[in-house]
Amino acid sequence: ENKEKGLFSKFISYYKPYTWWFVLDMTMATLSSVLSIISPVIVRKVLSLIGIEGALKNIIFLLTLVFACYALSSICSYIRIKWGHFLGVWIENDMRGQLFNHLQKLSFSYFDSHKTGDIMSRISNDLFNIAEVAHHGPEDVVISILTIIGAYILMFIINAPMAVISIIPLPIMAVYGIVFNRKLKNRNRAIRKSISEINVTAENSIQGIREVKSFSQERFQENKFSSSNERLKSSREKMYSSMAQYHAGMEFMRQLYYFITIAGGIYLIATGKMGVADLTTFILYVSVVLPPIDRLINFTEQFTQGVASFERFEEIMDTSPDIIDSPDAKDLAVTNGEVDYKDVSFSYSDGEEEIVIKDLNLHIPGGKKIALVGESGAGKTTTVSLLARFYERSGGSITIDGIDINSVT
Repeated sequence: ENKEKGLFSKFISYYKPYTWWFVLDMTMATLSSVLSIISPVIVRKVLSLIGIEGALKNIIFLLTLVFACYALSSICSYIRIKWGHFLGVWIENDMRGQLFNHLQKLSFSYFDSHKTGDIMSRISNDLFNIAEVAHHGPEDVVISILTIIGAYILMFIINAPMAVISIIPLPIMAVYGIVFNRKLKNRNRAIRKSISEINVTAENSIQGIREVKSFSQERFQENKFSSSNERLKSSREKMYSSMAQYHAGMEFMRQLYYFITIAGGIYLIATGKMGVADLTTFILYVSVVLPPIDRLINFTEQFTQGVASFERFEEIMDTSPDIIDSPDAKDLAVTNGEVDYKDVSFSYSDGEEEIVIKDLNLHIPGGKKIALVGESGAGKTTTVSLLARFYERSGGSITIDGIDINSVT
């Protein structure tokens, strides 16, 4: 729970530079909800005036008002869709820049353990999912909640018994959505992982295509890719199976919503507790309430993808570089360029059996060229990498003109 709160706080912080645009988006969403709620009430008033002598002018005025509501709602939708998507793009752009800049700071050890395909998947696919949630998430929640609550307030005012009857399916739909939410979230995480595996496998094979062909390893690579591909297929099949159950259940409940409203209305009309105009108004309100429910259904799917993607984004952002400057580090000023390794040791892990360099002593005069010669795995590249401080030595010292490289920037 604390982890989810922390992720939520971090996600909200990306809205701060665009507060006014976010307010505009939410204002248009709120206005759209209000307009959709008002229209059925005006239609109800029109129906009540039918057959009354001299009411034609009022009917025309009210119908014009309904038309104005629809037109204004369309304008709100244009502003909301355009600038809402812009907001998502801007947040995605900021996050992509931060992610790329952070990757520049990470040490070689991170890239040794993470494939390029996996990193690229997080930069492209994951950030797109996050941008979609950044735009649609708050907007869909605001529109859905305001529309549903506002509609039912007016429905209770019009006819309380009928409102009670029509509200029966909503708690069932809510519980059903909550139960499936966690299942869909887990399925999406599995898919993201499988996509990363596919990218890594394809990247390795394509980048090393000369080696693959030189050693006749085409069949091995095909089998390796086929295995990853099958895992992705299986993950997606499970996801779509859960999605089918979710949508089928929700579709049944949407139809049940109409059925209960109509059946309850017919009963109340037969018992003299409601008029035909009120039933027509309630049927209109069903059509007003259902789209927000559809929004929440789509938001549930989108939200699960966005959360999984944001977790993967934060996983990189929370990774600290292994090598950082000391507090009093100064820029290196090279004079002669003499390089000295004194009792230098290095291991890629803490295990003694994986020591790559042990007690290395080496003096290189300034301005001289030397060659490091040895069999593969002897430590040639590692020796040079330690001088560039791509890795931190395990022991000993490395100096340039007598200055320890750990004391400079």
